[in-house]
Amino acid sequence: MLYYKENPMINRLNDIYFKYLLGSEQYKDLTLSFINAILDRTEENCFTDLKFLKESQQPEHEDGKLTIVDILTETSDGTKVNIEMQVGKQKHFIERFLFYLCRAYVSSLQGADGYEKLKPVIGIGLCNFSIIDQVPDYTIPGIFDNPLTGAPLTDKIQMKLIELPKFKLKDFAHMTMSEKWIYYFASNMLDQERSEPEMCEDATFQKVLEAERKFHNTSEYQYYLAKEKQMRDERARLEYAEEEATKLGYKKGLEKGLEKGMAEGIAQGIEKGMARGLEEGIEKGIEKGIEEGQNKMIRNLLAMNLPISNIAQASGKTEAEILEIKNLME
Repeated sequence: MLYYKENPMINRLNDIYFKYLLGSEQYKDLTLSFINAILDRTEENCFTDLKFLKESQQPEHEDGKLTIVDILTETSDGTKVNIEMQVGKQKHFIERFLFYLCRAYVSSLQGADGYEKLKPVIGIGLCNFSIIDQVPDYTIPGIFDNPLTGAPLTDKIQMKLIELPKFKLKDFAHMTMSEKWIYYFASNMLDQERSEPEMCEDATFQKVLEAERKFHNTSEYQYYLAKEKQMRDERARLEYAEEEATKLGYKKGLEKGLEKGMAEGIAQGIEKGMARGLEEGIEKGIEKGIEEGQNKMIRNLLAMNLPISNIAQASGKTEAEILEIKNLME
């Protein structure tokens, strides 16, 4: 099969396209391939069939701002598999993801059925962002286990999260089936040319690329284009808001910096002035105290009728200064 280049490149993370490819009866075999590959199922334990459930989660906001998409399926053995595409980083994403899994888990119990009737649920999440920055691995498995033994407490609720930005590009022909599916969606970021010629050598991805080509002629394609425009407009608004916030933050930061600098400068000036004033006051006080002490000694010597020349020699003052003090005494 040849890959057709006449059509515009599809954004594989767009929720309309994602549901078209993995959430429809038409391509159920591709959904099965995706699930079995991501969960590392072998021929011995792979799911052989599935059906799509109507209780798949829908976006909560009609304006499309919620960027979480759910495809809920039930496999051949009754296991429910919830597939989500999360293109925008969301607060409490893990808690939300687990909430939906628990809701699917509870819904498998009907009427007066006992707990033994509960069916397993598995969540697969493709995330267009990093969840744990410190960990280089792009897969995050989740299961309830005993921290002391490492043995699973139950396999009834499991999840597997894929951090698409961490996926490393390599030769498509040497990828596992799980890596091929992850690459297919991560290729939005990894390379603009993508690896369509190599993908065409794989029977499964021949069907995937053919489905992608046909998507341009479906009724969903118009909704896809509208969603793309909405996402571009939203990104533009966010970029503008960030630029304005940065400018405002810089201006306010500068004003606060100047205000703080002036306040600190004044405070430091006052502090230094007070210190200098105290220092000078002490110096003058000492000088004045010494002078008053000398004058008192001179007055005592004058009262004893000692010669002025001798008093001047003893005090270090001139005879004229001694006479001035004597005149003040009379």
